[in-house]
Amino acid sequence: MTGDWVKDVACDRILADDRRYKYETVYFGNKNQLEEGGKAAFYKIAAMQEAYWLGRVDGHAGIGFYVNDDPECRVKLDMKKSKHYFITFQAGKEDHAHTILKKGMTLDKFLVP
Repeated sequence: MTGDWVKDVACDRILADDRRYKYETVYFGNKNQLEEGGKAAFYKIAAMQEAYWLGRVDGHAGIGFYVNDDPECRVKLDMKKSKHYFITFQAGKEDHAHTILKKGMTLDKFLVP
């Protein structure tokens, strides 16, 4: 599968009122870690699988997969600047946060809160 599965998102656009998706998951960390061999490579795989399983209707999937590599955004959202995080947001619900473990994170660990 080819495509732009994980899109950049500015800090002020996370959970914006006019967001495209009801559910958003954001990787807060270095973008190059999303590539094959990176500690967060599974995240891009999760984005591809979500699009495949749920299908895209007119280019829309059920969950938005984003990346924000600005350390100051982490601080603004009460996270440690030096760590990388994955947070799943749903309007009106509790957020689910994961940090990348020292040994890396797997798709299974990411999908199970």
